[in-house]
Amino acid sequence: MIPPHSTLDAVPERLIGTLFRGHLIALALLGSCSKSAQGQQASWKTYVDTLHGYALDYPPAYQIREEFHTLWLTDGRLRTEVYIEDWTKPVTRGRDRWDLASLAADRADASCMADGPDCSTSCKVRNVEDVPNSHGVRVIVVTRRRFDTCEHPDTALTIDPLYVADLSGAGKYYLLILGSILDQPGVPIETVRSVVATIRRVGERRR
Repeated sequence: MIPPHSTLDAVPERLIGTLFRGHLIALALLGSCSKSAQGQQASWKTYVDTLHGYALDYPPAYQIREEFHTLWLTDGRLRTEVYIEDWTKPVTRGRDRWDLASLAADRADASCMADGPDCSTSCKVRNVEDVPNSHGVRVIVVTRRRFDTCEHPDTALTIDPLYVADLSGAGKYYLLILGSILDQPGVPIETVRSVVATIRRVGERRR
């Protein structure tokens, strides 16, 4: 006969207690991480363009700086260009179809074409996919490889992706594009992905 509160009975109780305590610790850690993420996001700065009707958030270590009528997301060393392309007239005149994925791939190709006296560069699109956005704005990321006619084809380089956001609406067709300049260090990919997740529409200024 096994006496009450024997070792056989105590093992499950200790196991349950350990699992319960572990569950509480895991919940506490998740709560801490969530608060930390919220605190980081709350400290981000906001850029608003009322002319084209959009806003985005970016980390406090960066700035949105204008140079020669061009916007840059930069920390003073790394920089990624932020610009609008207005496709309203071509689309409304029926010359182009508003297919965001095709437009994004086309812009990614065009942005890295260059001709020199001896060589030229071009890009080949590797992948086109949607990027998560917290505000219902469709954003496409295009990954690509760059080819130089003066180099062997096997030396093709994978360059920074191009991000294209759809800001169309109310009869306007705008692309918001974020991409680094060739041969210049861009903002890290993870940071740019976090930024494009915050893109949202705001009221346009009357013109």
